[in-house]
Amino acid sequence: MKTERPARIQDLLGLVNALYPPQLAEPWDNVGLQAGDPAAPLTKVLIGLDPSEPAVTAAQAAGAEALLTHHPLIFKPLKTLTPGTETGRIVLQAIRSGISVIAAHTNLDRAAEGLNDWLATLLGVVGGLPL
Repeated sequence: MKTERPARIQDLLGLVNALYPPQLAEPWDNVGLQAGDPAAPLTKVLIGLDPSEPAVTAAQAAGAEALLTHHPLIFKPLKTLTPGTETGRIVLQAIRSGISVIAAHTNLDRAAEGLNDWLATLLGVVGGLPL
C-alpha cells in the first residue's frame, strides 16, 4: 500500500506558480513565497487581498498554515525586520504563528484565466485584448 505524502507549503507554491507563472509578474513586483518555510506541512489556506495583521490573525484563528494574498507583503528589500514597522510586525506575527505568506499579484492579473480575464467576463467584455 502506498502512503501519501502530506501536503507542504511548496506544493501550494508549485500550484500557484503553475497557474500564475512568476515570470508574468511585472519587474517591480514581488510574488511567490514572502515569508515561511516551503517544507512546512499544509492542511489549510486562508485567501485574502492584503497580507495585513488582521489577515494573519484570521489565518491563526482558522488554523491555516498559509495566507495566500493578491498583494505582496514585501515590495522592496527590507532594511530591518522589527516590530517597529508594519511589515516587520506582520512578518514576525506570521512566522511566530507558523503561517507562510504567499503573494500572486501581477502574475495573477496577467495570466490566462487570471484576474483580468475573470473581471472581463463579469463585466461582459467580449473579445478583450491586453493593453
